[in-house]
Amino acid sequence: MDIFPSITNVKALAAIKRERLLPRPGEVTMRIGQQVAPVQIIARTIEQPRYVILNASRVLGVPPEDVSRYLLIEEGSNLSKGKPVMRKPASFGRGKLYNSPVDGILYHIYNGRLVLQLTPEVVELRAMVHGYVNNVIAHRGIVLEINGTLIQAIWGSGKEGVGRLRIGSQNEQGEFAAATLDKDSHGSVVFAGVVKDRNSLDILDQNGVKGLIVGSMPAALCAAAGQYSYPIILTDGIGTTGMAQPIFKLLQAAIGQETTLFAQTNLNTGQRPEIIIPLPATVNPTPLTLPGTKLEVGQSVRIIRAPHTGQVGKVSQLYERAKSTSLGTRIAGADVTLRDGQVIYVPYTNLDLLS
Repeated sequence: MDIFPSITNVKALAAIKRERLLPRPGEVTMRIGQQVAPVQIIARTIEQPRYVILNASRVLGVPPEDVSRYLLIEEGSNLSKGKPVMRKPASFGRGKLYNSPVDGILYHIYNGRLVLQLTPEVVELRAMVHGYVNNVIAHRGIVLEINGTLIQAIWGSGKEGVGRLRIGSQNEQGEFAAATLDKDSHGSVVFAGVVKDRNSLDILDQNGVKGLIVGSMPAALCAAAGQYSYPIILTDGIGTTGMAQPIFKLLQAAIGQETTLFAQTNLNTGQRPEIIIPLPATVNPTPLTLPGTKLEVGQSVRIIRAPHTGQVGKVSQLYERAKSTSLGTRIAGADVTLRDGQVIYVPYTNLDLLS
């Protein structure tokens, strides 16, 4: 019986290709073979139109059909934030002026309401990582080629960031310690085993970090993660189990290196949050392990469910027939030898291949 587990690529040096795409068609400024830096603009477009609806009838206190009598501009006119668009006369004096809340144009008038179209902003897409342009996708973006460390993660807060890597806990099980931060923390990417409280996220924000890599943190903090200016990536999952030792050691070896966090997830394309650390291609990079790789004896695996969540070991034997687990259930699985030499039986559904 062949088993094809989930796969998490954790590569010290890999050949990485990643698309960088605009949210809508626009102009690509790069060409094939060109070297790019993280801050470099690789494409730009105009954002989709946005609108604000102003209930002029209610503001003026008049029937909808009378609103046009009080307008100072016509449909299609340009708007400037803070400039008058309506005036309601008074018995004495000039009356009361009402100003535009936005820059844009008066797009439409209907039923006593003003539809204001905001001036669209230019959306600029940056490379966010050192690499080479492998391909250009017309009007949308590029495919970047990078040689470096790749760590695929479990969860991300959806943002992007880049900075020098620094350590925030003593070991892979350690909780983030604010004492590890100093004046040089601004602009850095911090990694730690566990974050357990909101105060830690606040401290990181106040110190101007550009990203946080953490093994695990509680679900309540994940729900709040989007409020912070920096991206947050969980390498091992929700909870307080810490970080897998191979991942922590890989990050330790890269302290001081420029590190990029892509914390987006796309279930449709299979995109996972990723940590990329560009490195000189001094040796041949290893290829990425693709879905559909068969589980075999000797492979490194991570246990992804209780009672051994987060522990890493090597497959020592595969079983075709169901056996009893430590929880009393019978299911097909494998023997896994943990780092301390202990051998445990783990269902196949609880294994993640660390490649």
